[in-house]
Formats: sequence, structure tokens, C-alpha cells
Amino acid sequence: MDELGGTSPLQLLQDDFESSDQEIRLKALKRVKLVADVLGPEVTRSELIPFINTIVEDDDEILLALAEALGQLVPAVGGPGHAALLLPSLENLAAMEETVVRDKAVESACMVIGLMQGGQQEVADMVTRLSTGDWFTAKVSACGLFTAAYKHISEHDQRALLRGQFDVLAKDTDTPMVRRAVASNVGNFAGVVEGHLLLSDVVPVFEALASDDQDNVRLLAVEQAGKVAKALVDQQLEDECAPHIVPVIKRAVEDRSWRVRCAMARGFANAAHAVGPKLTTVELLPCLTSLLQDHETEVRAAMIKDISSFVDLVGPSTFASEVMPYVLALLQDVNLNVRIALSNACMKLAPKLGQEHTMTHILPMLLAFLRDESAEVRLHILLQLDGLAEWMPAMAEQVLPLVLELGQDIIWRVRRAVMVSVPLLTERMGVNYFEENLLELYLQAYRDSVNEVRVGASEGLQRLCKVCGADWLQEKVLPRIHGFYDESTFYLIRIAILNALKKLANGEGSAASVLVGDVLQLVLRGAHDSIPNVRFTAVRALQEMAPHLDAGAVDSQVRPCLTELMQSDPDDDVKFFSAQALESIR
Repeated sequence: MDELGGTSPLQLLQDDFESSDQEIRLKALKRVKLVADVLGPEVTRSELIPFINTIVEDDDEILLALAEALGQLVPAVGGPGHAALLLPSLENLAAMEETVVRDKAVESACMVIGLMQGGQQEVADMVTRLSTGDWFTAKVSACGLFTAAYKHISEHDQRALLRGQFDVLAKDTDTPMVRRAVASNVGNFAGVVEGHLLLSDVVPVFEALASDDQDNVRLLAVEQAGKVAKALVDQQLEDECAPHIVPVIKRAVEDRSWRVRCAMARGFANAAHAVGPKLTTVELLPCLTSLLQDHETEVRAAMIKDISSFVDLVGPSTFASEVMPYVLALLQDVNLNVRIALSNACMKLAPKLGQEHTMTHILPMLLAFLRDESAEVRLHILLQLDGLAEWMPAMAEQVLPLVLELGQDIIWRVRRAVMVSVPLLTERMGVNYFEENLLELYLQAYRDSVNEVRVGASEGLQRLCKVCGADWLQEKVLPRIHGFYDESTFYLIRIAILNALKKLANGEGSAASVLVGDVLQLVLRGAHDSIPNVRFTAVRALQEMAPHLDAGAVDSQVRPCLTELMQSDPDDDVKFFSAQALESIR
């Protein structure tokens, strides 16, 4: 063992823990793993772990760090065969009052149990002690350990004991917090229990919790419906979903508490996918439409969020006839959050419904959203137009006039989103359409008062070059951009143009070589701008362009320009970047 100034790492750690300074104790704890690695497995097991077990601390931050550190010590104690040594400290931490400490202790304990070899009795005893503790804190922590413990333990009697303890905690009438913890974990526990025992021992617990008197217990239970259903299906018990899962879903959809209905809406897609297409179509579609019409906005927004996934379950035709009318009704919803959720769902629905249903149902929604009074809604649609790219030619006559109108929107984020969508629209509609309808809108963005809009336009220039071709761009676009540069009285516009042209010249392929000469001349002019920020932007552009230029242009134009700036420019930043650029192109 290494000695540090005659004192062992363990002794240094112990000394730091005796300090009254909380910061010193915390730093000491954060190096426990390092100390363990230095000590080696044998000394760690015989000295370090016993010392950790004696730590008495009332500072939650230190206890949290200890819980985290213990989860990382399995290799340090000698591997999975000795991992059980870490459980006593984790058990103590799992019974603490502070929630974050308990949660981290449970997380670390699950990690340790998952790595352990042997020690089944120790794990079973730990869960039993926590489950039967005097305080609810220990019982709550036990609920988070059942899944890991059950997977680790193979002995039938011990497994039966765990299932029994889980059931007892689910019936703890004195403490709703314990039942909440069981409800949060019932889905994961169902996933590890054997088939016939799952049906006899765990599913009844789930059903009871989903009917609990406390709505904060019910809401956690109904969110687990998908996991419990999946566990049944995985155990070839899918026929049991109809009598055990579907009734829970139906009751939750009609629950008197909107929080329970909202929880069901959040978990509805998972539950429906778990029970399968047949039960969803026959039994759950009325539940879905009921949630879409719920009088609470949070419920409607939660349900619409994953609505597109139901197309896969019931098919486009059934969805269009049975569900789409209720989706379309939400277009008139007065709540902004619902309309935002619907705008996102609308763009996800189109690829799944196909062109016919998209033109019939999605297009009216799209047009309404592009006219929506909320900028957030308009923005969501513009940023997801690529989802409709396949059908854009068929929609162009109705959609693109609105997109052009939004290019002048008072909200700069909307204008930027239009600029980002221009290359996509050009790819789908062709060069002629771009020149006739989008070119002016696109070019004016370079003179927008907001930098982000100018950047949005410049970022699409290289993509436009690929679609339209370098010759077309050289003839139709670059002269206009050069003109904007000459006319600009605002230096940030000139910087945006230089950055756009730099990206264009640095692109790959023959297009860049065609354009690089024109670009170089403007960048050289920028290097002599009256504003230092423009000059060093031009210098950086020259540095990045140099590898794409022929040697003659570098020697005759780039290097002399940079040398002049390095030697005589009045601005120190320009001199610095010029020297840096010269160094890189030598």
C-alpha cells in the first residue's frame, strides 16, 4: 500500500471525516473510490468498508455523496463475489428521512444487487428489514428494491416472501406514501414475476391500487397499465389483458379526478400498444376519444401528444373515420397548450395516414395552424415542414402563399423558421418555383434587422447551391448578395454575408470551385472594411478558404492581404487573427 508522507490514504480519509468543515468531509467522500483503488480489495474489505459503516452524518449532501459512492465500489471490494459487503451502509441510507438520499441509496443498491454473485439471503433480509421498518421511509425505499431483489433471488420460498411483502405494503392503510411507492414500482415488478404468479400475486395488487381511495395513488398505478399489460403478454397471458387491464383503463378515463385522467392520457399509448390492435380497436377507441374531449386542458394536451402512434394500431382508415373528427375538433380549442400539442401531432400524423387522408384531414389543420394567432403554433408547423415534404407539390398552391406571408411575420423566430424551410421547399418544388416565388423572400432575409434570421438564411445557402447549381447561384443570387453588401450601413449584415459566403466556398465538389473566385473578391473587400469586427471576420474566412484556393491566389491575394493587416491594422484583434491565419496557411 502506498504511503503519503508516512500516512496511509485510509488514515487521511479518516482524519478528513473528523473535520468540522462540511466541505472537507464532502471532498473526502468524493475520493472514496480513489482511496479504495489505492488500498486494494483486501484492505478495502477489511478496513475501509467497516469504517464507512461507522460513519454518522447529519448533512444530507454528504449522505447523498456517500450513497452515490457506494454504488461504484463493487470492483474495489473485489468484484461481484464480495459486493454484499456494501449492502449494510446502503440499507441505512435507504431508511434516511431525506428523499434524495433514499432515492440515491435505492438506485445504488439496485446497481450492486444487479452485479452481485451469491448473497441471495443478504438481499432478501435487507428487503425484509426495510419492508417491516417502523418508519414509512424505509418501506418506501423497499418498494424500489423489489424488482432487483426478485431478479437476483432464485429460491422459491424467498421469492414468495418478497411477493407477500409487496402485497402487504400495497395494503398499508396508514401511509398513502407507501402505497404510492408500490404503485410506482408495480409495473417493473410485474416484469420479473413468473406468469401464473404474476396473475395471482401482482395483477390483483395493480387492480387494487388503481382503485385506491387516494387519487395520488390511483394516478401512479394507472400509469403502470402499459407495463403490467406488457408483462402479461410477455408471459403468454395476453388473453388476461381484457379482464384485468382494460377495465382499469376504462375506470381511469372516467375517474372523478382530472389528475388520474391526465395520468391515464400520458400512459394510454403504452397501454394500447401493450394490449394490442384488436383490444384497442374494439375496447379502447371510445376511451381515446373521451380523453380527447375531456373538459380539462391538461388531459386533452396529454392525449393528443402521442395520438399518431394509434394509426399503427388501428390502421389509417379506422383512425381517419373514428378518431380524426375528434382531433379536428381541437383546432378550435381555446387553450394554447392544446393547440401546440395538436400542431406537433399533426405533422407526425401525415406520414402515417398517407396522401389521401393527409390532403383531406391534415391539410386543413396545417392551413389553420399557419394562420394561428399564436407564434408558437406557427413556429411548430414551420419547423416540421420536412414531415410533409413528400406531399408538398400537391399542397403547394394552398400552403406556400401562407409560408411566404410568414416570411414577413413580426416574430423573428417565425421568420427564421421560414428561412430554414426554404431549401427544403426548393428541393421539392424545383429551381423555377424557387426563382419565381421564394427568391425575393430569401434574399431579403440577408437584410433582416435580427441576426438570427440572417444566420438562418445564410445556413441554407450551401444547400440551395446543391439544389440549384453553382452556375445558377452565380448568376441569380451572388450579384444580389454582393449588392446587399455594398448597400449595407449596418456592419452585422456584412458579417452575416461574409459567413454565408465562407460556408459556400468551403463546400465540397465542383460547385465550390466555380464560386470561390467571386467569394474571394468580396472577402478581400471585407478585410479592408471600416469596422474591425468585419475585418477579422473576413480574416477568419480567408484562413478557412485558403485550403480550397489555388496556390497562385493564396500567394498573390490572400497572403499579402493578411500580411498588411498583421503589420498595420490599428485593431489588435485583427492583427492577432491575421497572424494566426498566416501561420496556418504557410
